[in-house]
Amino acid sequence: MTKSSFQRNERIRKRAFRVTVSIIGYDGQTSYGSNEDIFTAKNLPSNIERIFFTNTTAWQAESPDTLPPNRFAVTITFSKPPVFDPNPLVSEPTRNDSQVYIKSEDIVFFRACRNIASKKLTTAMKWYSFIHAKFAYDIGLWLIALPYSLYWITHFMDRFFPSDGPNVSFRIPFYIYSLGISILLYRTFAGYIKWAFPVNVLEENKDRAWTHRVFIGAVISSLVVSGAKSVLETFAGINLFG
Repeated sequence: MTKSSFQRNERIRKRAFRVTVSIIGYDGQTSYGSNEDIFTAKNLPSNIERIFFTNTTAWQAESPDTLPPNRFAVTITFSKPPVFDPNPLVSEPTRNDSQVYIKSEDIVFFRACRNIASKKLTTAMKWYSFIHAKFAYDIGLWLIALPYSLYWITHFMDRFFPSDGPNVSFRIPFYIYSLGISILLYRTFAGYIKWAFPVNVLEENKDRAWTHRVFIGAVISSLVVSGAKSVLETFAGINLFG
């Protein structure tokens, strides 16, 4: 091999064996790069929808008709579920289009990519990620929402429609209707929480959802305090507030 051929091959190798990054905004604006400087560029989309990493694009720029034998593609999306999700499959994990794709003829390459992706993604998980897991809705419903609702429904049913009162016939309709409303409110609030605490969060997007998070925290705190106060007063005769 001549020196010129060697230098040419080296230039091709350096251009072909690179990871390219695409940063796509919600308005369609896209920034491209092949090193970490792209993340500090001034022309980034103002509101980023997803980031795409791959080693295929650079390879095909030098060899358009082939694919690299060892390749990967990672897509991280920052979209949110709708505030009021009509999806009937409430037990399923929150939908997110992020994905990791690895195709390799070399087992060492495959394991390295898998381990790196797994480590980076799991260490970046938020503390509230459990709310997006499978059956999180059901666990919250059966262990928290229903017991809480049934307590208050029974409490107010006995207050407004005592069993020895003239309106005793309204007890069952009140119970059924209140239970249905409680389940609807829980589903609405669960969707609102998932929207305010999304699967993936990018600080650069300057999301204003923190105001909703404060509101959700205040609502949950109020529900916990009022429930604890009522239970203590009812079963232990303790008045927390004198």
